[in-house]
Parts: sequence; structure tokens; C-alpha cells
Amino acid sequence: MAVPSSGAISLTGILGELENDDYTDTGTEPVSLKDCSDGTVATINTANATDARPDGNAPHAMSEFYEYDHDLAGTSFSSVIADFTITAGISATVHSSLKTFTLTNPTGALTAAITDVAGADYGDLDVSMSDSGDPGTSGTGNSATGFKGIGETCQILNVLSGGASGTIYVRFQFKGNGTAATDVNNCTFTCNSVTDVVAITKLTTR
Repeated sequence: MAVPSSGAISLTGILGELENDDYTDTGTEPVSLKDCSDGTVATINTANATDARPDGNAPHAMSEFYEYDHDLAGTSFSSVIADFTITAGISATVHSSLKTFTLTNPTGALTAAITDVAGADYGDLDVSMSDSGDPGTSGTGNSATGFKGIGETCQILNVLSGGASGTIYVRFQFKGNGTAATDVNNCTFTCNSVTDVVAITKLTTR
């Protein structure tokens, strides 16, 4: 059981969380707040959000332990989107099929960023995502982010209701180049400093 998120908390409870992964199983050894905060008692689990773990710097405060969970698993991506090719005619706009991946133990925002790989960007690739359902070809279904391209911010601020694991739903939109060409963009998904990269080959045909 993690440290409570509010109200009065005890140093013995913090020790119990650090030693036994359970705030209610209070520690019995004399201990200082400094030793709990700086990693002397146990290495601080950095899978917790920065505002849910002590920073290790004086002055130390018990409030830095609010919501701290010593055995919290880190953020991870699974069942990820495989690299793929998207094809459009000259100046035509197409949409990918629905893509999904699983996000486990998210903290904070989930972002997606489109970047160019080869240096010359042919055609426009955009991404939209939602944590509640298919964004659709409009990019705004199920409270999705809307389509965002290179240099734009695509993010879900409180992803999966702030901590629950679940499915992320993704659509890509591609507008073909003015002439037939092939190019590659990366889409990098990031949550809690953990990333997953998908390479998308953009093919414009006559």
C-alpha cells in the first residue's frame, strides 16, 4: 500500500513503505527523515512521478512522500505499432487503419511527435491519438488530439485517467507529395521519459 496522497502521514509509515512496500506495515527501527529521503534506507523508486517522490535535497519534508509507492512498476509500451507504409496519390489525402498499443503504468502526459528521418520531407504526415477510442478520419473522435504534424504538439495530458493501464488508439493522415516520391518519418510516443518509435514510409504514387 502506497503512502496516502493527503492528510497526516507518519515517519514510521514511510519507513514501512520503504522497507516492506506497505505504508500500513510500519517500520520499527529508529530512522531520520533524511535517511528515508536520500536513499540511505532504500533506493528511491524513480518510477514514481517527480512530485510523488522525495528529491533527496535538504530541507527534507514528509510531504515529498505523498503518493509514493516503493514497488511501483515503471511505465512501459507493449503490443506496439509495427513500422508500416502509407500510400497516397499525388496531392491526395489518405488515412491509416486504426492502430493501437498498450500503455502500462503511465505517469503524466503521453505525447506523439512526428520527425523526418532522411532530411528531405516529401508529403505531410500527421498523427492523432485517444485513450478512449478510435480518433476516426477526422482525428477528433473520442476526444482525440486532432491531427498534428512536424513541429506540432500531440498530447494527452492525463492519459488513461492518470495511472490506469490500457489501450491507446492512433490514426495517421498522409497527404501525398506534388510529385511521386518516397520518404520516411518517425513517430515517437513518449510517457514518463519512456519512448517507443514507429517508422512510417510515405509513398506518393502517380
